[in-house]
Amino acid sequence: MQFYFLTQVVKHEILVSANNTSGEAMETTQILDIIPRITGTYVNVQDFHFVDMKKENDFVTGARFEEVVFENVCFEDIDFQGVEFVKTKFIDCKFKNCTFSFTKFKDCNLIACKIENCNFCITNSLNCNFLSCTYINNSWETSKTIGAFLNCNIEEHEMRDMDVTLTVEVPTLSSNQELCIA
Repeated sequence: MQFYFLTQVVKHEILVSANNTSGEAMETTQILDIIPRITGTYVNVQDFHFVDMKKENDFVTGARFEEVVFENVCFEDIDFQGVEFVKTKFIDCKFKNCTFSFTKFKDCNLIACKIENCNFCITNSLNCNFLSCTYINNSWETSKTIGAFLNCNIEEHEMRDMDVTLTVEVPTLSSNQELCIA
């Protein structure tokens, strides 16, 4: 079941698209027929590679990204609401002043990403791998993270606020040892 988080603007677009300007309630089937025509309401992206992009001042609502790669993408002032990332890779991405509400990351990899001043509200990261990521001044309200953190820079107060379950125990290495992960 897919839930849609409709803002007043989207609701207005639905009513206008359906030639129903009286504001009367619409049948669920009517709404489902109209939603794909409304920009930014729902998107399902699979097997796609986004490279060297900047996305800012936007709302991403009810989207699903599966087996997508974001490489060197900057997300700034984005409100992710009800978004699902499945087997998605984020490589050298930056998230700044973003809000993740009811968002799910499942089986994702974040590599060399910087997450700064973001709010994670009821967001789950399940079976994800975080490699060489930096976390600065984020909020973790009722969010849960299950995964592996390797060589990440996490501020001490954030570590206390995060509900983290580590799936991989990482040994302490001396400067002359190499880390090999199968």
